[in-house]
Amino acid sequence: TYVIHVASPFPEVQPTRSDVLVTPAVDGTRRVLEACQKSGTVQRVIITSSIAAISGGIEERDRHYTEEDWSSPKSCDPYCMSKVLAEKTAWEIAETANFELVAINPTMCLGPILIGECTSMQLIKRILEGGYPMLPKIRIPTVDVRDVADAHISAMTATEAAGKRIILHSKDLWLREIAQNIHDTFHDQGYKISIHDMPDWALSLAAKLSKSARFISSTIGRDFTYDTSRMTKILGIEGRPVETAIIDMCYSMVELKLAAKKGKYVSNCTYLDDTELSFDSVLRY
Repeated sequence: TYVIHVASPFPEVQPTRSDVLVTPAVDGTRRVLEACQKSGTVQRVIITSSIAAISGGIEERDRHYTEEDWSSPKSCDPYCMSKVLAEKTAWEIAETANFELVAINPTMCLGPILIGECTSMQLIKRILEGGYPMLPKIRIPTVDVRDVADAHISAMTATEAAGKRIILHSKDLWLREIAQNIHDTFHDQGYKISIHDMPDWALSLAAKLSKSARFISSTIGRDFTYDTSRMTKILGIEGRPVETAIIDMCYSMVELKLAAKKGKYVSNCTYLDDTELSFDSVLRY
C-alpha cells in the first residue's frame, strides 16, 4: 500500500501570522503519517513538499541547490516556513516508522488546470489578462505539473527513491519570457499582454509601498540553479517543455471560465490528451 500526501495550505496572499499556515501543514502531515504507522500496511509514503523547503529565505545571490539544502524557517515567509517545518516533521516521524518516506520538492508548477481556481495559476492569469503593464526582471524556476504527477507515481515504486528528497525542476524563465510566450499565442486572439520590463528604480519605489513588491525586489539579480539528477536518474523524469505547460495552462483557464474569453479566442483542448494520460496513472494506482 502506498500513500501520497499532497495537501497543504497555499494562499495567494501571505497571512500576517505564520501559524495560520504552519499549524495545519505540520499537524496535517503528522496525522497522515501517524495513521500510516498505525495501519501496519503502508509500505511507502510520498509527501509533496516544495522547493520552498530547500531554497526559501536564503539571501545568497548565486547558489547551486541540492537536496541537502534546507530553508531557514527564521528567515522564511509563512508559506515557506510551513513547508520546511512540515517536511522536517515527516522525516522525524519516518526515523522510527515502519514505512519508507520520499519527499517531492517541485519548483513553480505550471500546466493545465483540471478543476478550479488555484494559487499556482494566478501569475499566469494576470499576465494573460494584461494585469502587468510592466514586468519585474526576475527569473522563476518552473516545472510542468504533469511531470510532478508522474514523479509521484514513479516515487511509489522506484527502489532508490526510498529515504530521499527529490527536486523537480525543468527550466528557469525570466518573467518577460513567460509573457512573451503567452503573447505569441494569444495576442492575435485579442489579449493585450505586456512584454515590457519594469525599470529597477520603479520596482524599488513600489517596494516601499507593497510587501509583495518588496519580496520581488529582493530577488532581482539572484541566480539560482538546482540539481535535478535524482529527478532524471531515480524517477526517470526528463521534463516536458515548460513553454508548452504555460500555453496549456492559459487554454485550460479560459476553457474552465477561470480567465477571460476574448472575442477572437480560438479553443484548443489538445492539452487534455497528455493531462488525462498523466492523471490516469494516479487513478490506476
